[in-house]
Amino acid sequence: LSQENGGHTRTLYLILCKELMRSRAFFRQLHRDGFDYFLVDFFVQSHGEFFQMISHKKSPEVPEYIKYFVPYHANGLTVLLFQWLCDADPISPEQMADVAVRLLRSVNVDSFLYAPPPVDKENKG
Repeated sequence: LSQENGGHTRTLYLILCKELMRSRAFFRQLHRDGFDYFLVDFFVQSHGEFFQMISHKKSPEVPEYIKYFVPYHANGLTVLLFQWLCDADPISPEQMADVAVRLLRSVNVDSFLYAPPPVDKENKG
């Protein structure tokens, strides 16, 4: 993801994280009751809207690879978000949006740990 598209991606993740935090008690109970797969299914089903909004270009190989990326990302994102929502003292939605974007942009551990923070288009000076 380019820095420009990273800003749009962060905005989308920030909206998601704020809504999840607003309904934190519901999602914590969903997780405790073993219904995590509902959120995974939601992410997989919404890939047409969500993942296409964050995609910065189309290429001939995208349709082939998207079938692997979507379930991988949906499952990873669900685990990450449930861990965040179930923390006794979770970080802010803004910080979680940054973590999610960093993970999405990372190709290895070093790129996750040492990547520059995502650009937030809405709050850019």
